[in-house]
Amino acid sequence: MLKTGWVTPYFIWPNIDPFRRHGSLLDAVPAPGTASTVAEQPGALQVARRLVRDARDQHLGLFEQADPLRLLPFELRFLARRSPPERWVIDLGRNDDTLLAPQAYFQVANSEDRLFVPAEYVPLFVEHGWRRAE
Repeated sequence: MLKTGWVTPYFIWPNIDPFRRHGSLLDAVPAPGTASTVAEQPGALQVARRLVRDARDQHLGLFEQADPLRLLPFELRFLARRSPPERWVIDLGRNDDTLLAPQAYFQVANSEDRLFVPAEYVPLFVEHGWRRAE
């Protein structure tokens, strides 16, 4: 479905390889400044990101030029629940040390570049050198 552009990813740390491979949550936290490098390592995350990028480039499915998807499923859930986003975001397209505030998720333009981090894990990331961008 990713290949044909009929779904968009919603990556949640640590629920996808390469993060699941680690023996502990402490070891699964990527070093600050390495998100893009880690995301490009061979594995499920790299493949999924490439498939979505290719579908967008080819204007397939949800990325069709004449009728693109306007709201993502998680955005509809925010509206239906009348609650703001809760997960912080790392931009997998960049090698920086920034955790974006939940309400800033849209600053990462492409869905395949968003790694969502549940709020309860943010202190763990900060302890490992990540910084919160409010």
